[in-house]
Amino acid sequence: MIVLETPRLVLRHFVAEDVDALSEVLCDRENMRYYPNLFARADVEAWIEKTLRRYRDEGIGLWALILKAGHQFARDCGLVPQQVDGVTEVEVAYALARNYQGQGLATEAARACLDYALSKLGLERVISLITCLPAA
Repeated sequence: MIVLETPRLVLRHFVAEDVDALSEVLCDRENMRYYPNLFARADVEAWIEKTLRRYRDEGIGLWALILKAGHQFARDCGLVPQQVDGVTEVEVAYALARNYQGQGLATEAARACLDYALSKLGLERVISLITCLPAA
């Protein structure tokens, strides 16, 4: 199901068949260097299942980020409930495969998600979280 479109992107629900494309990103050590752990294929399958439950239970989640030109899978962007200081907030979150970084795609997708949250969902507040890692 397509959720959003931008000039260059389609944001759609993940499906079980996305496991191979998502595995290429989540199982790539360089792409995941800022995450606490590298994924195995079984972790990717579980991630997709959790995302599908989130769509059903919460009506939002991370959406597959697909380039219109060539239909390449670039990773994800979407709206995710987060607990911050005991309060549930909705975060605009995104991550890109490294070969799509530096092209403004994350900004384009995040802006579309923010607009969707404010105008379609009627949210008054949306956040974004940044994880800071210690210097190596």
